[in-house]
Amino acid sequence: MKCFSNSFSGPAEPSEVKAVLFALLSCFLFIGFLTVVQRRSIRSETRVTKFRAYAPPAPEMPVPPLEVPQPPLPPDMNARFRVVPASFRGIDFATRSYGNYQLSNGTNRELVLIDGQFREFGNSQHWFDLNDVYYTDLTGDGSPEAIVMLTHLECGRMCDGGKNLIYVYSQNHPLEEILKYESGSGIEGCSLKSLTVDKKQLTLDLFGKCPPPSGILDDFVKRETYDLTRVEFFFNGRKLVEKKKTFLTLPNRGEVSYGVDVRISDNTHEF
Repeated sequence: MKCFSNSFSGPAEPSEVKAVLFALLSCFLFIGFLTVVQRRSIRSETRVTKFRAYAPPAPEMPVPPLEVPQPPLPPDMNARFRVVPASFRGIDFATRSYGNYQLSNGTNRELVLIDGQFREFGNSQHWFDLNDVYYTDLTGDGSPEAIVMLTHLECGRMCDGGKNLIYVYSQNHPLEEILKYESGSGIEGCSLKSLTVDKKQLTLDLFGKCPPPSGILDDFVKRETYDLTRVEFFFNGRKLVEKKKTFLTLPNRGEVSYGVDVRISDNTHEF
């Protein structure tokens, strides 16, 4: 405001007019200088702001998990022995009666599987399940027999570890049972280790010395060796009967069993 304070004080002298004009000019120049400086400051700030406004980085592509190659499954050497031959077509081993069965408490039950299962609930629970069916010649007549394998688990205060039931049928119109065999349990001993058919001869390997002494349970202690009972069967014209029993002692190599090992060899399997 001092730029205009002397403009209305009375008659102006030439020297005063020059002074006023010089003051006004100085004021305008100062205002212009401030304006230019302010604009440059705004531009500078704008440039800095634009320079610092970085674009967001592109999202990283997900890294696919490392695929560990799985070992190929071993071939199923028994697949061809599961093919139902013409003489057994129409027979459903998953839904049928297997006749009378005596439970451990002495009670008799008709063992009837429905969709491969039978259940008995009471003081003890009994679980029967169809495990597998194989077809091969066990009598030497050139026609196949059916080897039906069931499992039986009994549970009371504790479970017995399971038993194996083996039924062998000859298709002689009607179906004829030529063998019924039940192994011991995993707890009591004499559980089934393997089933082998070689040259039309059926052989079973059982853990331990069978039958085991009464009242002695398997202690599950790992030892350097273990006992094995090998039972061989032959066909006497009517039934498969026990032919030979051998007791073996084998080295314990720490094998892990996930079920009964079934090995069937028959080079003349043409049904």
